[in-house]
Amino acid sequence: AALSMRWDKSHIFLTVKVADDVFFQDKEGADTWYGDGIQLAFHAVVPDIHNMDHVDLDVALTKDGPKVYRQSGFGGLKPGPVSDVAVKISRDGATTVYELEIPVRSVGLPELKPGMLFCFSMLVNDNDGKGRKGYLHWGDGIGNSKDPSQYNWIMVEE
Repeated sequence: AALSMRWDKSHIFLTVKVADDVFFQDKEGADTWYGDGIQLAFHAVVPDIHNMDHVDLDVALTKDGPKVYRQSGFGGLKPGPVSDVAVKISRDGATTVYELEIPVRSVGLPELKPGMLFCFSMLVNDNDGKGRKGYLHWGDGIGNSKDPSQYNWIMVEE
């Protein structure tokens, strides 16, 4: 898999290209992580080091098209379908491309500006139709546990 990220003050633009010989996704909503798809996790760096508020998103190409589901959130960000994340998912041969435009407010982040830090992790799930084979991740804190202290740090730069 390959990941690229861009930003403006209100959005994170994410592209993930995944090599996958067999695409399989037969789930909806909170269960899409069982099939092929990606999971994203965000955590705002705040002065209180013990604050582990985070947002987890599942992104999948379902039988009804591309869908985003919030697995966990905080404050007013409740679990459930997400409608304000623009998502396009395409398949070409053995490659799946996920393109997302994520409003920072949808993942619990403040407006972005140069020098700002936030924590992020991404996981690519693989299922060839016989159950989840495993996953590839950048950062940790999603697949083995839900632990923002294991996410990677991102510094916003111009």
